[in-house]
Amino acid sequence: MRSSFSRESTQERVRQSAEPEALRRGRDFHRRVQAAWAAEAEGDVRIEALFGSSGWAPYRSGRVDILVDAAESLACIVEIKATDWDDVCVENRRRLLPRHRRQLWSLVEQYARDHESDVAAAMVYPTRPRTPGLGESIEGFLGDWGILVEWFVD
Repeated sequence: MRSSFSRESTQERVRQSAEPEALRRGRDFHRRVQAAWAAEAEGDVRIEALFGSSGWAPYRSGRVDILVDAAESLACIVEIKATDWDDVCVENRRRLLPRHRRQLWSLVEQYARDHESDVAAAMVYPTRPRTPGLGESIEGFLGDWGILVEWFVD
């Protein structure tokens, strides 16, 4: 009897079964946020915009979670992080948040230089932390760098 599963679907099932739960949740969160931005943002919305030798920064390589060309001289770079800040211990928060900021800010600076345009920056996290004052602390830290924080709720 011939199986009803194709080779591709079997490979996808194997990949999903071997994928850690946290990674799967993170990918699902990325997809939901990207779909929401693609449906609601004004301008040319590019998901997983690649840059590097074939893109806008020939001496670097990587990708932007969401790039919105809102106007001729204005763009928005959005970085999506599936971080649950309540689950991150205090010591690790002190390292993780600046790492998120550096990653996004390096993309913003590069895009602004290469395109001679203004760039807005946004960081999207799943939900506002329940820990009192933590959400405000994150918003304040990133806000000092001109980075908007969005607490995404489906």
